[in-house]
Amino acid sequence: MRVLAYTNLFPSSREPTRGIYNLQLFSALSQYCEVQVVCPVAWRNRLRSPIELIRWHSESHGGLETQYPTFVPIVRFAPRLNPWLMYQATRVSVARTRKRFPFDVILAAWGYPDAEAALLLARQYRCPLVTNLLGSDVNDLANRPIIRDIVAGTVQASQAIVVMSEVMAKDVVALGVPRSKVTVQHNGVDRERFQLRDKHEVRARLGLPLQRPMVVFIGNLVPVKGPDVLLDAFTRLREEMSSDAMLVIVGDGDLRRSLEQSLERRGLLQHVRFMGRRPHSEMPNWISAADVLCLPSRTEGCPNVVLEALASGRPVVATRVGAVPDLLTESTGRLVDVGDAKGLADALAASLGTKWEAEHIRASVAQLTWGSVAHTYFQVLERALNLESAAQPLPL
Repeated sequence: MRVLAYTNLFPSSREPTRGIYNLQLFSALSQYCEVQVVCPVAWRNRLRSPIELIRWHSESHGGLETQYPTFVPIVRFAPRLNPWLMYQATRVSVARTRKRFPFDVILAAWGYPDAEAALLLARQYRCPLVTNLLGSDVNDLANRPIIRDIVAGTVQASQAIVVMSEVMAKDVVALGVPRSKVTVQHNGVDRERFQLRDKHEVRARLGLPLQRPMVVFIGNLVPVKGPDVLLDAFTRLREEMSSDAMLVIVGDGDLRRSLEQSLERRGLLQHVRFMGRRPHSEMPNWISAADVLCLPSRTEGCPNVVLEALASGRPVVATRVGAVPDLLTESTGRLVDVGDAKGLADALAASLGTKWEAEHIRASVAQLTWGSVAHTYFQVLERALNLESAAQPLPL
């Protein structure tokens, strides 16, 4: 079986951490079938190297040949046009790929506009489409009326849908999809890379204090990830609970400057370290330096950083979103409501004061290897290909 993976969320030499989970999934999937990738890139991301706006651009990551055609989105002005524009921007790349790699099935990872554009391609090449919804594409985007109609039409026409959690499965069923077409599969984690490490040894290597209680946040500094709520909770932790905790923020984004200014006004900037974006290869160290990892997101699918923290034997304090409640128990972390800064502060204080069993935490995700996750995807793709309808043109 030959699979064309189609998504805008995939690493490149310019954005090596973008969609790293897709790289891990597709690489693992390639152990069961042949995989190549088409990754549309928004034109604004080409501005650092304008020649790429007109030059054929391809790379290889994890042994996967990947094409990077340029896409010009106009989400705010004409959301219904975006899938068609993505289709037009990528159809030449897909046609070239098709000549040397006659794919049997398309796996689209992201609901809008990627999956709808992939549906147009699937109709063109008369092959089945499997849609992988990752989180915000159904939690957030699908709540916007126009985009909801597009996503609903796409998943209804897909031969199968893979989602990250039971909550997401219910959302897809609400879009008019039979439950029998929906497979729930959490993400995987690389247990070879994320292992139990000595906290003090890692901190010494990173230049972090050896003894202070430490909360680590890893993610983009954007509203959906809730860093503003984390700062409110951290302020309560320091001022109302007299904790000597420090906060390490690994990541970057539009909110960074406002977060730094807020901390400065509160007199807490010296207790927070902004490390910026770091390569994924460094994540085992940043996670292992933590006493607790915190993810106060407003929406999520199945966040890899939670799986990676658990595989590293570190407890997690996170919000009740996406697959997070499926992953955490009282012996592996704490759950809080979205936007509840006081509850988050209480959970962080309790977690910092708990003696956790690292081996037990690590064992909680023993079954979620990328190999086992990829095998589930392979079975879904194989079933989609074997459906009688797969031999017929997709409905127009």
